[in-house]
Amino acid sequence: MLGVRPGLRDAGIDFRNWYGAGLSAHPAYAGLSRDPLPISADVAARLIGLPCFTDLAEADIDRVVAVLAR
Repeated sequence: MLGVRPGLRDAGIDFRNWYGAGLSAHPAYAGLSRDPLPISADVAARLIGLPCFTDLAEADIDRVVAVLAR
């Protein structure tokens, strides 16, 4: 999924890391002990949120899909 990011940026399509750096990386939990979470870190690094809202025009949806399909 990392491969789609440059295309989205070039097309001016906003996206976000859906889980940021992962819950375990949140400053509120920095001082707590934890086991390694390699799968969580992997998913957090790859999962992105695409534009999604109730009045997103169909043409905009088609544009996002076209960029992702490339």
